[in-house]
This record gives sequence, C-alpha cells and structure tokens, in this order.
Amino acid sequence: MALYTLARVDVLCLDKTGTITEGQMNVENVLYYNDKAETNDIISYIISLDKEQNSSMEALTKYFTSGQQNTFELVS
Repeated sequence: MALYTLARVDVLCLDKTGTITEGQMNVENVLYYNDKAETNDIISYIISLDKEQNSSMEALTKYFTSGQQNTFELVS
C-alpha cells in the first residue's frame, strides 16, 4: 500500500541520512526567489564554512560550489 500511495507523490523530502534512497543525495532543482548568481554565491560561501561532511553537504557542494573566490566576510 505504501508504494502505491508513493506513486502519487510529486515531492519527496528525506532526512539527511538518505535512508529512503541508495544513500546518496543529489540536488536536482532549485527554485530561486532572488538573483540566481548571488544566491549561488551565498550558498557556496555557507558550504565552504561548514566543516561537517555528510550526504547533504556533499550534494550541496556538487551543485552550488562555483570554484570562485567570494568576497563575503563572516560577521557573526
């Protein structure tokens, strides 16, 4: 019954362990409400500050890391 119901789902949210999947997460689509380039730069900067490497961070790094040196400064 669970798989039959799952066939009607448009969005599936998973915990960061990826227990419903094969253990790998991927970012497939991002909906932007502001400037895409600026948002990507900000997210890339936040990712560069996070020292915890887990499936979520690996997926975000693959998608958002631009390779650019950003000019943001951490204030607090």
